[in-house]
Amino acid sequence: LGFSDDELRSRSFLEFVHPDDRAKTEEQLGRLARGEAVPYFENRFATKAGGYRWLAWTAAPYTEEGLLYMYARDLSETRRAEEAVEEAAAEAVAEEIVEAAAAEEAVEEAAAEVVAEEIVEAAAVEAAVEKAAAEQPAVPAPQSGPKPKKKRLPRALRPQKTRPQRE
Repeated sequence: LGFSDDELRSRSFLEFVHPDDRAKTEEQLGRLARGEAVPYFENRFATKAGGYRWLAWTAAPYTEEGLLYMYARDLSETRRAEEAVEEAAAEAVAEEIVEAAAAEEAVEEAAAEVVAEEIVEAAAVEAAVEKAAAEQPAVPAPQSGPKPKKKRLPRALRPQKTRPQRE
């Protein structure tokens, strides 16, 4: 981190913690103050050069002795590698989205072409039907008026109903 022991002791611990990580760090320090062990937590800690390093902390209080043991491991390189992997994955997903959008656009264009061809074909069929209809002689329209009455056959010409014989 680049600070001397005196520089680290001259300021509050939280002054070195990144502002976005202070609340969760205070929560862990509260647990330690209650005598609870903190097996693991992460935060960003200031460097003398003005940047921040990711640290993984393990802490154990020894309340009877009034001591607190804390161990920190620098995770900065691991975090950078994880971020690089996440960024590469995000770029790959973005490329897949662009490719899918291009494929969808191609499908839509092809569908539009098919629809346009079907419209042209339907228009040609309609024109041919209209031409054929124009060339046909006119069929007289049915006449409206009273319906003709049904004529009944004379009784002699009507079919005879037969009755079943009784025994």
